[in-house]
Amino acid sequence: MQWSELNFWGNVDYPTNKAAKLARNAKAKELRAKGYKVSCSVYRNQLRPYSGLCQPDGRIGNVYSIRLVD
Repeated sequence: MQWSELNFWGNVDYPTNKAAKLARNAKAKELRAKGYKVSCSVYRNQLRPYSGLCQPDGRIGNVYSIRLVD
């Protein structure tokens, strides 16, 4: 794999924090079934200041992440 961390933004990329958590857990389960060791974590109430170059965002949500473990 070429990545070491995947992020799932609740209230930003997903309609709710719960939906982001479910997506993260499903992806983690899929990766574990393929034999990867993963670690899951959450960063609560994160502010997304920009959605793009010079495009203010201001939405707040939890960031659910998956990291590959060596």
